[in-house]
This record gives sequence, structure tokens and C-alpha cells, in this order.
Amino acid sequence: EAGTLDPAERDAAAAEPIVLAGERPDPFRARAPYYAEHVRQAVIEALGEEAVLTDGLQIETPLSLPLQAMASVEVDHALRRLDQRQGWRGPVAHLRAEAKRDALRQRLRAHYGAAALEDGLRWYLGIVTKVNRLNAWVDVGDTAAIIPLRHMDWASRYDRNTGVNDAKLGSVSDALEPGDVIWVQRVDAPRGGPPDPDEPDRVVAKLGQLPRVEAALYTADHQTGYVEVMQGGRDYDRSQFDRTTQACRQPGSVFKAIYYGLALDSPRYAMDTLLEDKAYEPEPGEEWNPQNIHGTLSGKILLRNAFIHSLNLPSIRLFQKLGAKEVVVWARRLGFSTELIADKALSLGASCVRMDELSRAFGVYARGGRSWEPRAIRRVTDKRGVVVLDHRHPHDEALDVAGRLDAMGRLATDQAPVQLIDERTAFLITRMMRDVVTSGIGWRAQKIGVPAAGKSGTASKQKNTTDTWFLGFTSRYVTAAWMGDDQYERSMGDEEASYTTATPLWSDFMEHVVEGIPHEAVPTHKPEGVHSKSVTFEEGVETKSAVLYFRG
Repeated sequence: EAGTLDPAERDAAAAEPIVLAGERPDPFRARAPYYAEHVRQAVIEALGEEAVLTDGLQIETPLSLPLQAMASVEVDHALRRLDQRQGWRGPVAHLRAEAKRDALRQRLRAHYGAAALEDGLRWYLGIVTKVNRLNAWVDVGDTAAIIPLRHMDWASRYDRNTGVNDAKLGSVSDALEPGDVIWVQRVDAPRGGPPDPDEPDRVVAKLGQLPRVEAALYTADHQTGYVEVMQGGRDYDRSQFDRTTQACRQPGSVFKAIYYGLALDSPRYAMDTLLEDKAYEPEPGEEWNPQNIHGTLSGKILLRNAFIHSLNLPSIRLFQKLGAKEVVVWARRLGFSTELIADKALSLGASCVRMDELSRAFGVYARGGRSWEPRAIRRVTDKRGVVVLDHRHPHDEALDVAGRLDAMGRLATDQAPVQLIDERTAFLITRMMRDVVTSGIGWRAQKIGVPAAGKSGTASKQKNTTDTWFLGFTSRYVTAAWMGDDQYERSMGDEEASYTTATPLWSDFMEHVVEGIPHEAVPTHKPEGVHSKSVTFEEGVETKSAVLYFRG
């Protein structure tokens, strides 16, 4: 009551042991680790490490935690689908001695408690106790489970020397044996109802494994520059390498969007320009011998159709006419900073680039040719409340009127966008990327339910598929999806391409991104100096027509 301690209270307090509070909870480390680490490094680069350590900085970001969570989920789902098509790499461990099996059972009981296999979205470790041709019996803590063949028929043996995917397992006992430690997940009825009426209490489960391949997602609002999602891999605890900003990977046919843009910037080319679609003729001693997807040849094809169907042979000839050095200069204008190897293999995206660079370039197209700066930091203030870094945009929904006016002032001076390329060129290439989605190889992207434009890409080394991409944008967001093998250990699969991997990942994730948000058409408007007309053309044995756009 007096506000002071008497001697007895003082002595009692002094005698109490000093207990550390422990580590402060770090929600960003748990929920957005790649994003948080990127921001930490960016602040150090901008303000210095001493300021980060001593100035009590408060850092605001445009991170969307709900979308970041969905990015993690969709990456995991996409990787598990591909990983299962590649086959079973074996159990986590095999315990021969019964004593070791009992010891692990005890640890799993302690870890999972009575809740083992209750969560249908979670994966659990279990011990195989019995197998036959049709089923495997598994203990997961105190929970007994059964895995029928239909929930593990993907588990044919993994072979790093083949590109054959989707081989089916004929017998459970060919993949599992008692003592195997495996990952399992609950399968809910009715689809996964108990296969054995004599054991109705056993939970039906499916077999899984930790994916070996990797994936990444990157989303930014190209109107504000705010980066809302950076999912740099499946599991930050396993790999801190951020594939959205640090990985340099071959973009494959995604890069066609770069130099087709250059072509449409020239009066020599238009959407209806005829390109030669005939077999490539290697030079003496040359091993490079590219082909079209599915090995098709059409003789002559419209520039627009070669692009939307991602045909390699006419694209290579267009690239050679444009000139590799000119393509590199154009790419620099769009924001690429990595070194691009100026040879003809660049026509098929053989020179590696970063995901954030590709996203930036596609954002320029989406913005009618205007520059933009992707930002993972909104504002930074020090311990005195002084603003030391400010990238807030006038369209920031969190700003009040004064904040918007202040942001407008900054945007009008040091952050004003620049017209990097002709607005008509941006419209034309965006229009063709819109046709990729509505009429071409990227048709799976239509599922997001709002207008979108984009380009897919599949890259390979020595005929082994190593990287798949989809880069796409709406009137508001640009998103990049990548899937691939970090170590180039095995082909992703002879039949795998963007349309089986990265494009579905992009589409599944973008459904969450655009949900409940109004979107405009893509392109958003037709600039002056562009007109349209209907053009009829032959495609295979069919005669088709499409509305194409032209300068003038």
C-alpha cells in the first residue's frame, strides 16, 4: 500500500530464484519463415545490421498470413501428388527388434496421446505390424489403423534412373513389411470406409512420404507493389534456401513471353505474322535438336498461335531473327538483373533466372508497360517512433486520408513509375497471354474464375524434365509457381510438364488469392493506336477464327 517493500518482503523477493522467461514467441518464424527472413535481410541491407540490433525497429509488411498459410498447404499438396507419381522411396526406418518397436510405440503414445489420426489433414508416424497382399496394419500411438491397397497403390519402387511415373503397386507386401516406420494420414468415410468388417474399430489410413521435389509460390499486388506471399519451399526447417528470390532456374517456355513482347514491339511482326514450323536442322556436330511438344509440325503457323500453344520450332526461328543480344537488352528493360547467356538456347529459356525477376517482368506487361517495385516492407519506425523507411502506397487500405496524401507525394517524386515499354506492346503481349489461358496450353488457369493471362514453361537437362513453371496475372495480382528438383537427381517424369504440375499449383492457389476481390478484364483497357479484326486460320484439320489485335 505504501509503494515500498519492508525488510521481510525485500529478503523474500531476493531469495526467489531467477527464472528466464524463455524465447519470445515468433509467429512469423512459424507461419511465414521465408518471408520473415527475406524482410530481415532487406532491412539490414537498407539500414545496416547495427540499426536492426539496437534501434528497436518496428517493421510493417504487406504479408497476407491467410494467403501465406494457403500457399504452404497448396505447395505441400502439389508436391505430394508429384512425389507419389514418382514412386515409393521406402520407409522412414525399419526396426527389426521387437524391443525397439515397443520403445517407439511408447514415444509415439507420449507424443500423439489419444489424438492420433484424429486430424485428417495431418501426417502421423506409425509402425507396420502386419501385411498381406491387400492391406497393411499400422499402430499410431494408441490408435490402430489399416491401409488398404487402394490407398497406397502408387507405392511402386522409386527409380532415379527412369522418367516413368505412375507405375501401380500390385501387392501391399511388395512395398511394406512388419517393423517399417511410415507416414500415414487418416482417410475419412465413406470413400475410405473400413475394408474389413471384422475390424470396424481400425481407422482407415493412406500411405505417404516426405516429398523429395520442391516448389515455390510468389504473389504480389502489381498495382501497389506489395508482396503478399513468399513460399520459398515446402519446409523451412528442412531447407532455408528461398526459391522465390535466391534460386536461379531455367524458365523454359515462360521466357517466350519476354521475346515475343520484343517482336510485337517491332513493326515487322504482328499476331498474324506467319512463322515457319518445320524441323530444326542442327549444325554439323551440334547435339541440340529441339522439337515441338508432342512432336507436331504444321509448316506455317500464325505468330499468335505459335505462342499460345508454346511451339518451340517457330519460336526459335523468331528468336534468331530478333537477335539474342537484342532479346537480352529487352529483358533488362523489363527488370532482369541475372546474367543471361545470349545464345539460341535462350529461346527455350535455357539461361537461369529468378522467380521474383520473372514476376516483375510480367507485372510490367500487366501494368501497361509501366515500371513497378515489388515491396515486402510497408514501413519501418525506430524505438522513438521516427519513420526510417516508408514504402506505403496511396492505395493501401490501412492508410487514413493524411497517410494517403503523404504516400501520393512520395509516389509523385522519388517512386513515380516510368513507362518502360510502349503501352501498345504491353497490350498486345498481354492479349496473347490471355489467349494462352482461354484457348491455349494454359487452359487450366481458367478455374480461378476471374480473367487471367499467363505463360507456362517446362525446362529440361539432357531430355530430363527439371523445372516447370506458370507465371500469370490478373488485373491486380501477379503470381509465379515453380516446381522442380533442387539436386537434378531424377527427371520429374517423362510425361510431366507445366500443365501437370506448376499450372495446377498456380490455379489451386490463385483461387484463394482472388476470392471475394473484384477484378477487371485482362488487359484492362485497349490503348489508342490498336485495332482488332477477325482472322481465319487452319489448325490441324480444322478451320478456326479468332479476334487478333494490331498496331495502327
